[in-house]
Formats: sequence, C-alpha cells, structure tokens
Amino acid sequence: MTNLIAEDLVLLLLDDESGKLEHATYLDTGIGGALLVELDLAEKSRTAEDLVGRLGKKRRDVLLHRLRQRGILEEKEHRTLGLIPQKRWPTVDSAHETAVRRALGDALLRGVRPDQRTAALVSLLSSLDLAHKVVDREGLPAREVKKRAKEIAEGDWSAKAVGDAVAAAQAAVTAAVIASTAATTAATSGT
Repeated sequence: MTNLIAEDLVLLLLDDESGKLEHATYLDTGIGGALLVELDLAEKSRTAEDLVGRLGKKRRDVLLHRLRQRGILEEKEHRTLGLIPQKRWPTVDSAHETAVRRALGDALLRGVRPDQRTAALVSLLSSLDLAHKVVDREGLPAREVKKRAKEIAEGDWSAKAVGDAVAAAQAAVTAAVIASTAATTAATSGT
C-alpha cells in the first residue's frame, strides 16, 4: 500500500523515539493541503484555502492510526506531569520515512530534480516553513534550504493555499491576542 502524502508529512514531523509530534502548530492545515494535493480536488464554490482547512480537520488521528496499522508506528499512552493523558506514536519501522527523507535531501540539498510526489511534499513543508527542519542540512544554512524549497514550490497552487491558510490562522491568533490585551488594559485602567 502506498503512503499518502499526508502520512509522509505526519511521519516527518514525529520524533521517532518519543513519538511526540514536533512543529505541529499548523499540522492540520498541512494535512489538508496534502489531502487536497492527493485528491487533486477543484471545487468552484470554495477557495483552495477554505478546502485546505476543511480537509485537514480531524484527520491527524486517522493518519496516525493508518500508520500504526501498517506497522510503521506504535501507539503508546503517556501522562504529562503524571496526570494529563496523551498519546505518543514512536516509530517501529523507519524504512519508509528514511526513504522520504533521502528524497527530500536529494531535492533540497543536492539539487536533484524531485519527482512529483516529493515536490508536493517539499511545497507543503515550505508553506509551513518546515522544510529546513525535516532534513539533515549537511552544513547548509537554513535560509539556503528554505530558498531551494521555495524554488521547488513556485507555482504549486496547493502550497499557496496552505501558506494562505497558515497566514490567515496566524492573523486570527494575533487579532485575538491584541483584542484580549486591549480588553484587559481597558478593564484594569478603568476606562
């Protein structure tokens, strides 16, 4: 069975030993973009940015369970501070992830022209600003890896949709923080 691009994205962002998701702030948005790419979906009544958000919601666990069923990950219960239950997903079989990372390294570090699937994954990682974090940069500065990822992603409509969705989410969080700060300031100053 072939892995979905969304599954590859999840694998790349999991710490293999602890099973903890790293850099997962906008993972649902990235998953939505990956599923959009996988489906090659185009719906006139909705924007790609809207579809990315809708497709990514509540898919993380589905992808993690699929990877567990195929023997790539293991599901473990973990308690933070001994109280708060969390699931961790340590890697059991890293062969596929190693091959994906090798293809990413070839494309991002060694200038090898990526296949369509690798290019799509690079585009998604670039739009999430994570391309430089999922490969061993082999001494290259992060900005060089980011630049190469951006070059590969140019013209990729799904990466643009993911980037737009991430920017919109960041703007919403910023607006909420500013509104909360303003309300707190007004309440404490008596105005």
